[in-house]
Amino acid sequence: MIKSWLNRIEKRVLKTMETPGPFAPFSFDQILAGCADIYKTGVKLRYAMYANNILKSRRLDCPVISIGNLAVGGSGKTPMAIWLAKMLVENGWRPVVISRGYRGTLKNEVAVVSNGRDVFLNAKTCGDEPYMMAMEKAFPVVAGKDRYKAGLMAIENFAPDVVILDDGFQHLKLRRNVNLVLLDHRQPLGNGYMLPAGRLRETLCMAKDRIDAIVFTRCPSENASFAQSVQDLGVNIAGHLEFCDHYRYNEPDFKRILAQAKALNLDFILTTQKDWVKLNPAWFRDVTVVVMGVRLRFTHPQDFEKFILDNIVVQGAGSGLP
Repeated sequence: MIKSWLNRIEKRVLKTMETPGPFAPFSFDQILAGCADIYKTGVKLRYAMYANNILKSRRLDCPVISIGNLAVGGSGKTPMAIWLAKMLVENGWRPVVISRGYRGTLKNEVAVVSNGRDVFLNAKTCGDEPYMMAMEKAFPVVAGKDRYKAGLMAIENFAPDVVILDDGFQHLKLRRNVNLVLLDHRQPLGNGYMLPAGRLRETLCMAKDRIDAIVFTRCPSENASFAQSVQDLGVNIAGHLEFCDHYRYNEPDFKRILAQAKALNLDFILTTQKDWVKLNPAWFRDVTVVVMGVRLRFTHPQDFEKFILDNIVVQGAGSGLP
């Protein structure tokens, strides 16, 4: 009963997040807008405490590049971190990627996920995004909620000359040299409201003085947009099962997937790279699975590479704002 009510409330909140304002007086949407005002005040207070040195930001002994966004949800942060790390490796740098490890079981711990060759933790422990990046086996990955402690571990173990923060824009405890903000080109600011009435963690006005570059992306961030991207490639989708973001799959889920695949006589099952790292390959011995990943392609890659390299060389370690 309680779970059913919570699911209904969650769906209603998600509907509000996709609804443009202004909202009708005394409506559920308007109540959420009032909650958003309270949340906005709290965010402003937190930023003011950092600006007035009441809360402290720390520095690492190497340049730091932060990748983040203004809204909750996917905008291509992890694909950007992968692209950026590989680009830096190709240019002779030694990057380490640091990720919070959202929905992992590390809690307040920090841990090495990969040394760039071997992967030491699974997705359940370190979180989906760190594990997915670690599976690239092209650069070290460290996971931890405290990005400063994770940075110290990265420096101690790998002596990097640059650190990349995956989803680090709002993590003001650690100073950075370059702040990259990714925005979905379709709805860069959502419905314009902050949480929980909208998807914004902070407004553009609040963030503008900390942003060094904005990157507009076309990453399929939702189930519907992913399905549309697949159809645009000419794939005929006979069936579509949806699960929430960061979902933990179990054997009953697999049986449900397999039953639908057999009922529809499908040629293959298609899933995302982010979901595949959480699935047990042994479940799919007798069925063909196609895994789709996301890679970034810039309209002017050389200009962006130059911007990144110039900034980390000129600014050096530990400079910059939170």
